[in-house]
Amino acid sequence: MFFERAAGVDVFLPNLEEARALTHCEEPEEALARLARHFPVVALKCGGDGAMLAMGGRTVRQSTPSVEVVDTTGAGDAFNAGFLHAWLDGAAMDVSSAAAIEAGSRSVQATGGTGSLGTAHHVA
Repeated sequence: MFFERAAGVDVFLPNLEEARALTHCEEPEEALARLARHFPVVALKCGGDGAMLAMGGRTVRQSTPSVEVVDTTGAGDAFNAGFLHAWLDGAAMDVSSAAAIEAGSRSVQATGGTGSLGTAHHVA
């Protein structure tokens, strides 16, 4: 039912818990592969374990840097914004994924989700 309602969505940005619930797959790689059957671009947020991106039949996996976590509020939204900013600017898969991880990692370093994000200049 979900996949029928999401038909036509170009970019899907779930976290791992959401991906597992939708695909019934415990392993992130398997969940990502199943989601990639339905969406042209899937950026899977894996929290402190980084992220995985599927696009055009390719998959990229990147880890997160070690940072002091103050507050995780808004980290997923920051990740999404970082990814979309780079991807819409025409960046390659690995660059888009790195921008997403950078934004999410910066977000967790201050309270409230946006205090440490700065401007687009800092994220790019």
